[in-house]
Amino acid sequence: MDIEKLEAAAAAQGTTVKSLKTSGAGKEEVEAAVAGLVAAKKALADAITAALAALPEGAPEAEALKAKLPPPPKPSNKDKKAAKDGDAAKEAARKAAEEQKLAARAKKKEAAAAKGVKEGGGKGGPAGKGADGAKPDGAASKAPAAKPNGSGAAAAAPVHAKPMSNKNYELHFGAAAPPLLAVVAARLVRQEVALRRVDPKALPSGCDSVLYLPGGSRSLRGCGAIARYFARLAPPELGAYGAAGDALSASEVDEWIEWLSASGPPAAATPPLLARLARHLRMRSFVTGHAASLADAAAWLLLRQLPAPDKACSGAGVHVARWWGCVEALPAFKEAAQLLFGAAKDAGSLEIPLPNAERGKVVTRFAPEPSGHLHIGHVKAAMLSAHFATQYEGKMILRLDDTNPSKEKGDYETAIVGDLQRLDILPAKVTHTSDYFDKILKLATKMLQDGVAFIDPSPKEEQQALRLQRKPSPHRDAAVEENLRLWAEMQAGSAEGVKCCMRAKIDPASDNGALRDPT
Repeated sequence: MDIEKLEAAAAAQGTTVKSLKTSGAGKEEVEAAVAGLVAAKKALADAITAALAALPEGAPEAEALKAKLPPPPKPSNKDKKAAKDGDAAKEAARKAAEEQKLAARAKKKEAAAAKGVKEGGGKGGPAGKGADGAKPDGAASKAPAAKPNGSGAAAAAPVHAKPMSNKNYELHFGAAAPPLLAVVAARLVRQEVALRRVDPKALPSGCDSVLYLPGGSRSLRGCGAIARYFARLAPPELGAYGAAGDALSASEVDEWIEWLSASGPPAAATPPLLARLARHLRMRSFVTGHAASLADAAAWLLLRQLPAPDKACSGAGVHVARWWGCVEALPAFKEAAQLLFGAAKDAGSLEIPLPNAERGKVVTRFAPEPSGHLHIGHVKAAMLSAHFATQYEGKMILRLDDTNPSKEKGDYETAIVGDLQRLDILPAKVTHTSDYFDKILKLATKMLQDGVAFIDPSPKEEQQALRLQRKPSPHRDAAVEENLRLWAEMQAGSAEGVKCCMRAKIDPASDNGALRDPT
């Protein structure tokens, strides 16, 4: 059969399918016609492909033949369901593997804790303590915690607050503000730390902060000890603990921190600090060493708590003003100023309160449309959703908004889940909007019955013009019965129904364009 006849047969079969759909024919009859259309298009595509293969390279009629190639058939609902079931099976397998991994870690940790108690002879034995001086889980301790020493470090005590993850550093604190020097030290050495404000009763007695190391089995307590740990953690050439390989320089860092800790509140400590800095910085760019160190951070922190630190430093002489301008311009101190003091803008704070939120009950949702890959705006929304869920010990749901089948693909769903995993975002559950179509239809019907929504058959251009003019649609006050009739036509996909849309009755004259009876 030649190509023209095959093309005519495919067109005739397509007309048959359309007429069956519009006439309300039975499901089996329509499916049989669709199968015939797919077969006709395949026969046409095979014939054109064979004809193209027989033509010499560069033949002028090749382009005309290529234009006649029918587009690939759209996947049927059955194919979509099979693809979705396959993705669900993959996700279930991934979750099962993750749960097995977590269970194995927990079992290993319990075995290590039990072994530690046995070797330590039960209560209070030195061998029963962890590497950080705290007893393992399962070994109860009744010994009171030691009070912090002069540098802010506290002796080991039983940890009551548990880390929420074991992948990163977590700094738990109970006060209204985090331990300042520890946070600045982390920024100074470019170390990411998750800040967690917890109930002070959950912290060890006499301790204001606890740093959980990656893995969750070791910890440090007290602001001074945590700050020194981060400074020692940095490469020596960074100079966070004084000049590299210089014991005297490192000791000078300790001396400055202890002196500043004993100086009292900022108002009382500022005059002697500025006087000492004015003398000390005559031949130096930084307090110790050749780069900003923990000593610079401690001095900067005290001055930063003044009402007008810039004015105080500029009035203390050229050397203090030069040093102040230098440390204020460093990225680590800029970030710390935003985070701790709201410098420039308040957006730097990691502790964003949610009004009336209850710990353990917060549920967030990230709902991308699987019609493309995630972009930077998606990432921001996903990370905020994950942050609030983690901050309030709740859960985040990934809702794939699959309401536009002409643009969506299963490959994009897989890519979205994979990209979130690379961001360390593991949703508690993955759902699809299509899973709730029955409920959505019922809610939409109730909105029409209650008179808080209406069906608008106006052309799209007319709707846009009226919105710009802040005028209501002429169909806004249509009777409930008429709205329900058009709603039934929309669900049936009739010629009249496909021209309609459902709009909420809010305020057509609102200053906010998004509230002018949105679709």
